[in-house]
Amino acid sequence: MTTIIERSIYIDAASEAIAMIANDPGRLPDWFAGVTKIEPDDKWPKTRSEAIVTYKSAGISFKSTFTSLEFRSGEKLTIQLDGMLTGTNQWIYSPEGNGTSLTFRLEYDMPGGGVGQAVNKLLVERANEKNVEQSLNNLKKLVEG
Repeated sequence: MTTIIERSIYIDAASEAIAMIANDPGRLPDWFAGVTKIEPDDKWPKTRSEAIVTYKSAGISFKSTFTSLEFRSGEKLTIQLDGMLTGTNQWIYSPEGNGTSLTFRLEYDMPGGGVGQAVNKLLVERANEKNVEQSLNNLKKLVEG
């Protein structure tokens, strides 16, 4: 069963100013809650590039391969996730007033059948929701200063 988490935040900045921080792999652990390390190829986040991301959620550390499926800086980034969780995440930038509404959408499948689904509902989904919300707030603070 696929889990979907979607959150949005208003950031008082142009989309390109947000993208400069959000797309910089060296800054990802600074603002994305749960990310402890990223090892990108030299083209990240351009379409068809890859990064190995070490992530911690619900007390569990794991590595995932991120493959950029679609990249339009300051507009949209779609990433395929392969690892303990499989799925996609999307970053969608929408102009709003003098700033930008940034939406993050995570769709993933938890392995392990019924037991995996129970663990997801009890621990992982809640931790991922918290991490997504914290990440958006962290990015907002970095961009807005």
